[in-house]
Amino acid sequence: MEQKDYKLEIIGELLKTENYAREIAKKLTTNHMMIVRKLKELLEENIVDFKQQGKNKTYFLKKTIETRAYLLKYENYKLIQIIKKYPNLRNIFEKIQENNTNITTEKIDPQ
Repeated sequence: MEQKDYKLEIIGELLKTENYAREIAKKLTTNHMMIVRKLKELLEENIVDFKQQGKNKTYFLKKTIETRAYLLKYENYKLIQIIKKYPNLRNIFEKIQENNTNITTEKIDPQ
């Protein structure tokens, strides 16, 4: 059984909308303190920030280069999860990535 990468799961939730730690924990079906610890790590890594609303903190993704790097990691993480769940989609994803590589190469080196 594979463990979830909670930092990336949190980023996925915050990508959808700003949220409270308890609500994120509820959506990820884990305990509140684990999410608070991971949010603190992401805060120290300059990925997330929060707005204080009374006693509650609403967390959101910052617009930094570190966040962009984590978003790329999140996309790859979700891709791997999808391929594990639906292995017959592997060929489709490979073709999409191949087409994107060809398009990128053409933009860089037009001949």
